[in-house]
Amino acid sequence: MSLIIHLVPQLPPANCGVGDYATLVGHKLSELRPETHCGYVACGHREAEQPVRSPGWRDATGRCDAVHLWRAIARVAEELTDGRTDCVSLAVHYSGYGFAANGAPRWLAEALNRRPPQFSAARIVTVFHELYATGWPWRKAFWMSAQQRNVTIRLARLSDALVTNRDQSARWLEEISSSPKGSVPSLPVPSNIGERCNSFPWELRAPHAVAFGGAQFKESFLAGRRAKTTAALCRKLDIDKLFSIGPRTTVAEATFRSSGIQVIQTGYLAAHEASAHFEAARIALVDYYPGYFAKSGILAAAMAHGTPPIFPRAVGATDGLRFGDQLWDIHSAIAENRKEISARLSSISRSARAWYDGHSLERHATLLADVTGNLAAVNS
Repeated sequence: MSLIIHLVPQLPPANCGVGDYATLVGHKLSELRPETHCGYVACGHREAEQPVRSPGWRDATGRCDAVHLWRAIARVAEELTDGRTDCVSLAVHYSGYGFAANGAPRWLAEALNRRPPQFSAARIVTVFHELYATGWPWRKAFWMSAQQRNVTIRLARLSDALVTNRDQSARWLEEISSSPKGSVPSLPVPSNIGERCNSFPWELRAPHAVAFGGAQFKESFLAGRRAKTTAALCRKLDIDKLFSIGPRTTVAEATFRSSGIQVIQTGYLAAHEASAHFEAARIALVDYYPGYFAKSGILAAAMAHGTPPIFPRAVGATDGLRFGDQLWDIHSAIAENRKEISARLSSISRSARAWYDGHSLERHATLLADVTGNLAAVNS
């Protein structure tokens, strides 16, 4: 057997996308390869609001020191392998701001670099969800960027294998770790609200739209004058209900109401409930940082359900994505001939799902099993 211990900032039910990713991938990995067990250690800088009670899970949050981290790792190993440590590997799910308030968790790099003797052979795989922040000189991120970059470089160099979610990030990691070109794999993030094996064909979907994610992204469609553009597209597609999932946001209620469109702010939903809304919707209203679409869980949710993602503007497509193929911008959609728009959206629905299948949850689990598998093979 082999044991992969995932290190994350926080674990469910805490609101932590990195923790969600690690547990989803870990559960899928154990499902695909029953000989591989997964344990989890939460070691972010924020203390957990609710205690972690699941078997093989440990909470070391709020401590940020090597002693508590390795003590938690040892307890997970003892519980899941009867104390064996020769079969253990570590998957570090890295997002700087999860492990340190300033985004530069030097303590984590030092802890992993100075392993206790019983874990000296443990293979370390770092999954880089983030690299380091940048920003304008009047913002804090600008002044912390160099420190964050240094920690990222240290982690990359002490790791046995690296994984990330953007092609551009993979090439940077190869450069700073002196790894061969093409040796660092990148997979865009999977959906954390589930995947539908056979999504409804676009032609059979209800006259609904869905908006998902943080308030600032949803406001690109729902607030102020931008709401008029969204309402125009909804009218063209005979959409009469728009579900805003997640945190409440500013909505130009009068604009939508005058167009016969009901905006329903559902608040946070369980994964299966959010999934049902995506599967039924004709379009998903998606916004994210240009050039970073592969990191977007909002986009991943739409793609996993074959729901055509509509962006505010046609910029920033990378990692095999193209506007007009898997994505569409709202102005081009509105300008499309009414007779052709359904055919175009149906095509985008199929292309979106095909793109997503290349980095589904199963693909992520298989990749993690492969990059941590060398140790299991040696010790089996």
